[in-house]
Amino acid sequence: MEGTAAVSPWDLGVIGGYFLLVIAVGLWSLRRGNRSTISGYFLAGRSMAWGPVGASLFASNIGSGHFVGLAGTGGGRGHRRGGFEWSGMFIVLLLGWIFVPIYLRAGVATMPEYLGKRFGGGRIQLYLALLSLGLYVSTKISVDMYSGAIFIREALGWDLYAAVGALLAVTALYTITGGLAALMYADLVQTLIIIAGASVLAGYALGAVGGYEGLVERYPLALPPNVTGPCGRPRPDAFHLLRHPSTGDLPWPGLLLGLGIISAWYWCTDQVIVQRCLAGRSLTHVRAGCVVCGYLKVLPMFLMVLPGMAARILFPEVVGCADPQGCRQACGSPAGCSNLAYPRLVIALLPPAPGPSSPSTSTNACGPTPGPATS
Repeated sequence: MEGTAAVSPWDLGVIGGYFLLVIAVGLWSLRRGNRSTISGYFLAGRSMAWGPVGASLFASNIGSGHFVGLAGTGGGRGHRRGGFEWSGMFIVLLLGWIFVPIYLRAGVATMPEYLGKRFGGGRIQLYLALLSLGLYVSTKISVDMYSGAIFIREALGWDLYAAVGALLAVTALYTITGGLAALMYADLVQTLIIIAGASVLAGYALGAVGGYEGLVERYPLALPPNVTGPCGRPRPDAFHLLRHPSTGDLPWPGLLLGLGIISAWYWCTDQVIVQRCLAGRSLTHVRAGCVVCGYLKVLPMFLMVLPGMAARILFPEVVGCADPQGCRQACGSPAGCSNLAYPRLVIALLPPAPGPSSPSTSTNACGPTPGPATS
């Protein structure tokens, strides 16, 4: 994509340092575990304390897709997706207090193995393994890779496929060589980085629109150019979590009842999530990790959804574009540009790296990135 922000050696150094830190943590974990056994490689020797367990549960759930997706839906729909995140902080407790004890008593390492013991036969194990692999590749891994590549493309100007290849290479290096232990220790480091970095950007974003009061006042007025009908206008219930049962885009019965079923499937039976808990050194550590993860799930509303809503105020012609022609001009995609909300905040609001010349504005296909929209 043309028109990315100027990248200084300091920026490249920070990004390179991050990747090196993650790789170093993964390689360091090689010295702490026995990878020659199934338990050592796939369950980290069942030796993980509550801190890495809770951080890994959170990091396994929160990826680049959440930053891009939650900020984008926040800009387009308001608080809606924050309710989905908050439902998970209660369901994850069911994992630690009800489901994990069952898995531990069964003595299994994977969910297909549990179904095989529970119902017998090998076909159900193969079916669940293939189904889980297909779903993760098509709905989770691909989304996170694409979202991360969008940010790299916006920030550094890299080709989309080159960015995806770089992400895959770094992840595969420490995951394949170090097993689950390397992955969970890397998740611990990344959780700290995620919270610290996202908190800084959230502060800048809310500060740029006048705090939460300014967000409430200016969000309904954040309109893209040439809006004449309802299309492209912010929803009147954007600041409501519990929305009308017939006219809301996420009705309150679905939020309170329907999402609980989906959350229970994900948090309590998903292989990636359950595997982190089975790596705990004891049931007490597993439950403490689930509590930590539950508290961390409070954060996405404030670190991703609200900044996305602020991005609509700051960049209404991009985040809020409604007609295909305008969206194509703004970001090259006629389907919409809300996925650029978070990358644009990073490029436009965070202080530039020190250097002899630091451009004051970033550019896009339509020209300089605009400042805050006036009401």
